[in-house]
Amino acid sequence: MASQVPARRSRLHAQFVSVFAARKSGRPAPPRSTRSAEARLGLVFPRSYVQFVSAHGGAWTPTILDTIVERHLAHPDLQEVLTPAKAAEATCLMWRGGMPKELVMFAGDCMGNAFCFAKATSARDEAEVMFFDHDFEDVRPIAKGFDALLSWYLEHCDGRTTR
Repeated sequence: MASQVPARRSRLHAQFVSVFAARKSGRPAPPRSTRSAEARLGLVFPRSYVQFVSAHGGAWTPTILDTIVERHLAHPDLQEVLTPAKAAEATCLMWRGGMPKELVMFAGDCMGNAFCFAKATSARDEAEVMFFDHDFEDVRPIAKGFDALLSWYLEHCDGRTTR
């Protein structure tokens, strides 16, 4: 069963990229880049996110906003999944702008708000996804994990699922 999780996860990640990524956002993130970003931020990223960026790099997904607006969905758009290097830069900027230091940004919406994980210093497969609204300095849970976040967009913005 453990070998089925990576295969299912790989399919989910590939489907998300094929449906929503507007262009190839870059090369896959090498392990050295991920470790460097983790050291800079003092954390360990969840394996789900690391597997995504290791296979696909970042993902620029601006069409999600169109669907969110068209369908009147009360959910933030996911405009870009950041590579670990970009996530480290963006996190440091967001910390200076008022984001709680226990959060680390890994993606953003069209308004500059942050999709985040709670900082953790030990390995974990998944981590709850929090949404930080920089205008209101408000933090709220948005998904049980990175894969659940991607699945939500596939289900609600495209109509296809990987189940």
